Amino acid sequence: MMNQRIRERRSELGLTQTIIAKFIGVSKASVSNWEIGDSKPKGENFYKLCEILKCSPEWMLRGKSVDNYRKDIVPKHKDIVPKHKDIVPKPNGFVHKIPLIPWLQVVNRDLFSAEFRRNGSSQCYKTTANVGQNAFATRAEDHAIQNLAGFQCPFGSTTVVVDPDANLTNNVVVIAVFKHSSDLTLKRLVLDGPNQYLKSLNTEYKIIHIKNDYDIIGVVKKMEIEI
Repeated sequence: MMNQRIRERRSELGLTQTIIAKFIGVSKASVSNWEIGDSKPKGENFYKLCEILKCSPEWMLRGKSVDNYRKDIVPKHKDIVPKHKDIVPKPNGFVHKIPLIPWLQVVNRDLFSAEFRRNGSSQCYKTTANVGQNAFATRAEDHAIQNLAGFQCPFGSTTVVVDPDANLTNNVVVIAVFKHSSDLTLKRLVLDGPNQYLKSLNTEYKIIHIKNDYDIIGVVKKMEIEI
């Protein structure tokens, strides 16, 4: 199982979950979830995990090609973090540059994020929100904000800073997509045991039970209104 390989390989290298999390740019809880099998690393996070654990993607996925790494060439954890300071999440107050993605293209955010990381040709947005390396910003459409707060913003567009790697905890605001139409919605996430619900602060809107018809794109870390 992948979770066992992650846990055993990390222990073999003498790395902590905190070190892994800082290297990749995710929370310690995310690494813990990978190791207990509650979730799996995806996209760039998966390849960075392979990098820090010095193993091939094939071995990580299937347990094959074990000889693709050698214990004697793996640096100690004290040598790893300083080398990759640029991807360690910055503290609150630090200005992050993240890709600014059109609202209707958020469902294809991986394309924009990849281009942004590769050559910076995408529009960028500066924020002081404490976010990970896969964060992005988008200017939410009026109806999404209205559905969330129950009022129409009288000022101008609202820029939403989203972190796809943030923990999904009760009552956080999230962007979710309805799979059958690719419609985006911005709602509060309500956790009730194994069940998940999307809830608007506007009581006129019904609570949505998340089953297999919605995907949560990420947690909203900051909403900035342009006056």
